[in-house]
Amino acid sequence: MSSTAMFLISVSTELSKDQLDEEDRDVSGNYLLELDGDGTADADATDRALDLFHEIVPISVLDDFSIDCRVVTDPKAIPADARKLDPNDSVARRLHRASL
Repeated sequence: MSSTAMFLISVSTELSKDQLDEEDRDVSGNYLLELDGDGTADADATDRALDLFHEIVPISVLDDFSIDCRVVTDPKAIPADARKLDPNDSVARRLHRASL
């Protein structure tokens, strides 16, 4: 039986906005990503969530950030400021990049 797993991806940096690449200045924060699957918190599911995150939210200089991904089992644990990501956005981004 298929269900949805929710992943909270937290992106932080110790650098000031002025020290970040111009395209990375608004990346820090919390993101929520829901993926179809069996709802388990295995490493493969977390890797898929991170891969999809990187397709939707491009980061120019990964070394400037700390990225944490975890499964959320209690919706109350989702920060109010979390930006919900649409897994379908990655397809649109690939098509856009291909057209450039």
